[in-house]
Amino acid sequence: MSVSVAAFLVFGASQVGTPGPANMALMATGARFGFRAALPFVAGVALGKQLIIWPIGFGLMELAKSAPWVFEALKWASVAYICWLAGLESGEHAAQRGCI
Repeated sequence: MSVSVAAFLVFGASQVGTPGPANMALMATGARFGFRAALPFVAGVALGKQLIIWPIGFGLMELAKSAPWVFEALKWASVAYICWLAGLESGEHAAQRGCI
């Protein structure tokens, strides 16, 4: 077994053996609403992970090397979106829902 395969196996085992945020959310959803009601959420998480993994596997990082400005723009668009979401949750909308 080469060193890279051993490192891959250790990494894979650690990722499968430890619960991440998606696994914890899936567990909580299943516990609260039941197995059948949680299936759409499970499908969404599985699809979402695939939408992240496949583009990277098919060369998204080559695009990052050839056009780094695209990823810089995407990073700042992501920052703006997260700040907008935070404003929604901490502002008037949260007060109307009784969260504050």
